[in-house]
Amino acid sequence: MPQTSVGTIGVAIVNQNAGRKSIFFRNGSSSGTISLDNMQPQAITTTTAGIKLGPGSSIAVIAMLDGTDQLQDSWSAIADATCTLEWKEFHGGPFYEEELLKLLKQMQKASGV
Repeated sequence: MPQTSVGTIGVAIVNQNAGRKSIFFRNGSSSGTISLDNMQPQAITTTTAGIKLGPGSSIAVIAMLDGTDQLQDSWSAIADATCTLEWKEFHGGPFYEEELLKLLKQMQKASGV
């Protein structure tokens, strides 16, 4: 899974992609909060970003549940400390549902639900 170091200056994570079916983000750090949104890196702040991921937290944005508008836009991140953001895009294909289900089960197991 790709990883990106995120700090107190906004960084671009993924570019706009009309073929994206879902995207997964996880804060792989033991401390710090990562903030995510569909903003340009220079515009994102920890207070304006809509998604917050604490240590070990994750989120999946899925077209069939969340729609495609924000999902397919560019994504940027910023953090309150240096953190590791893990992420993965899914573009469909013959094993799309299986891969997505596997990742969602991993998220559920990690959260203790």
